[in-house]
Amino acid sequence: MSLEVYWDEHRPVVELGGVLDRESVPGIRKVLLRLVKAKGIKDLRIDLAEVDRMDTSGVAMLVEVLRVLSARKGKVHLTNPSEAATRMIRLARLNGVFEQGASGA
Repeated sequence: MSLEVYWDEHRPVVELGGVLDRESVPGIRKVLLRLVKAKGIKDLRIDLAEVDRMDTSGVAMLVEVLRVLSARKGKVHLTNPSEAATRMIRLARLNGVFEQGASGA
C-alpha cells in the first residue's frame, strides 16, 4: 500500500495505491482523518488511479472521511478511480455520493 500527500493550490491531494483492505486501511484511515480534521480543511482530493484492490473496509474509510468533511460542508473528490476502486464504489451503491472525475476536476 502506498500513500502520498501533497497540496494542489488550496486543498490536499492524497494518492493511494496498492491494496485497500482490512490490513492496510487502519493506518491510512488515521492519516486521512488527521488531515481532514486539520483547521480549515474542507475539500480533499483522493486519487485512486493506482489502487489494485479494494474491499469494504476501503469503502467504509472513504465514507467516514466524507462524513467528517460533510459536517463542515466540505467535499471528497475521488479522481482517476481504478477499475477495482470503481467496482467497489458501485457495488456499495455510492457512485453518486462522491464527487468523481479526472485529476483536474
